[in-house]
Amino acid sequence: MYKRSFKGYYADLTPEQRAAKEQARKEREEKAHMRRVAEIEKLRAKSKFNYATAGGSFVPTREQYDAAIQMERAGIDVMQATALQGAYLAQAKVSHDIIHVINEYRRSLPTL
Repeated sequence: MYKRSFKGYYADLTPEQRAAKEQARKEREEKAHMRRVAEIEKLRAKSKFNYATAGGSFVPTREQYDAAIQMERAGIDVMQATALQGAYLAQAKVSHDIIHVINEYRRSLPTL
């Protein structure tokens, strides 16, 4: 049986046809992406899980504050380090995600 080769398929197209084909592909991908996003939003709307407060909020410790100062001086995740420092000084709660970043940095430091 004869197997069709697609090697020269695009060679037969004019530049306008090639551009139209590319545009159609991009539109298909965009529509598929929008369908996926809509499906995710629909599932989240039905969910009782609170995505905004996932993980909770906590008051940082002195050790986390010291690590945040080291991170800021080293130029690593300066925004999160600054947020944690402000929360520690105000004794306010900060997102668990920020504390997690600081704790990961603390664990990566060599122990003495």
